[in-house]
Amino acid sequence: MNTHRFSLPILHLLVNRIVKLSAGSPQTLRPGVMITPLITIGERIKLALLDYAPGASVPRHRHPRAEIIYMLEGDQSDDNGAYGAGICVINRAGSAHAITSRNGCRLIIYWREPVQFVDGPL
Repeated sequence: MNTHRFSLPILHLLVNRIVKLSAGSPQTLRPGVMITPLITIGERIKLALLDYAPGASVPRHRHPRAEIIYMLEGDQSDDNGAYGAGICVINRAGSAHAITSRNGCRLIIYWREPVQFVDGPL
């Protein structure tokens, strides 16, 4: 399995409040997806807040290193299913997926390497 999902009940409410207090300036990452850096190392963002507008998506991409996301609000779905607030997702190195958010969502994301966009299924 390339993706692990598990629930951390109620923790998302506390994390979301702390993140709102410490967040920097949002930037457009993709159409309908805003990124707000929380921790940067050198020139690279390592921990960030992502806000998806309703209907926003990210095309199919591969993760060269592991990525961890924690859903704060709303829901999103990928090749492995749908998940909402309170769910933590770990995408293992080498995994690939496309993401959509029908109703919009907010999540916190940690990654070590930028994703690689790919055409079609792997």
